[in-house]
Amino acid sequence: MSSISTYSTGSEEIFIENISSIEDKDKEIENSRFTKHSPLVTLLKMTAGPFALFLQTFLSTLNMFFIAKRFNNEPESHAVEIIGFANQFLTILNFIGNYFGISLTSHVSTLIGKGDRNEAAHLSVDIFRISLLFSFAGAFGLLFAVKPFLNFIGTPSQLIDSTAKYTNFMVLTTPFGNMFLVLIFFMQSIGNSAASGIISLIMRTIITLGLTPLFLFVFKVSTTFMN
Repeated sequence: MSSISTYSTGSEEIFIENISSIEDKDKEIENSRFTKHSPLVTLLKMTAGPFALFLQTFLSTLNMFFIAKRFNNEPESHAVEIIGFANQFLTILNFIGNYFGISLTSHVSTLIGKGDRNEAAHLSVDIFRISLLFSFAGAFGLLFAVKPFLNFIGTPSQLIDSTAKYTNFMVLTTPFGNMFLVLIFFMQSIGNSAASGIISLIMRTIITLGLTPLFLFVFKVSTTFMN
């Protein structure tokens, strides 16, 4: 029995040592993202993600071009006007993802810099949970405010119903967009700025060059689902 107990204890110690070794290597890799190069080079590497925003802006413009092209022969649809009025409302919901994402970036990177990876991991999980909760609560809560808000900003009466339908659909999908945004901020906070930019760019490319033409020109969706 004693030999079995000794063997078991020895195996546990080896397992713990292996886990510790893996964690130490992870720490070295993570810290190297911030310390391996000079401050200028590190800063330039970190701007790779934000630089991808320029390309995403171009794709967003192309997305709007497709929408305008689709409804060009249907002037009574008022597609572009609907998007313009709806975006005023949707911007409010997008602030949730930006708020928690910026908070995550500033605090998690600070904790990693201090070497407190466990606290950084716990904080990241908490922010993901809270942002998801606030996004869904905000989306369902603000559904009732869509029409009053559209009236407040001066949306023409003939566009209220169609704009409200489009806005309601977009509001219900906002929580998923916010979670994606928080994920991108998280990747930036751990030093994977380039990867975050690439993922964002791939996502926008799939939407603009794949899903948007498919739904607009193949399925011929209405203005409610045009974006």
